[in-house]
Amino acid sequence: MLYWIPVPQGEVQQGKWAVVVSKKVSRQAVVRNRIKRQLRAALGICLPQLSSGYWGIVIARASILKANWQQICAELTALLQEAGLFTSFQ
Repeated sequence: MLYWIPVPQGEVQQGKWAVVVSKKVSRQAVVRNRIKRQLRAALGICLPQLSSGYWGIVIARASILKANWQQICAELTALLQEAGLFTSFQ
């Protein structure tokens, strides 16, 4: 799940992104932290192509437990593309 808003007026036009994995996804902190690391890495790959001036939150759902790295990257890219946040898509 992806939420985003334009940066408010008067703020620096640099994008900020957060990754959230709740205890509903996994009760084990080790698993939640691994998912956060994977999502941050996937977001880092997409970040150079993103339009600046947006703040966003990526919220993981339980289905991410069954996903591999390629699926995580593909899903995050699809979400960002659907939101229209890419400056140009490769």
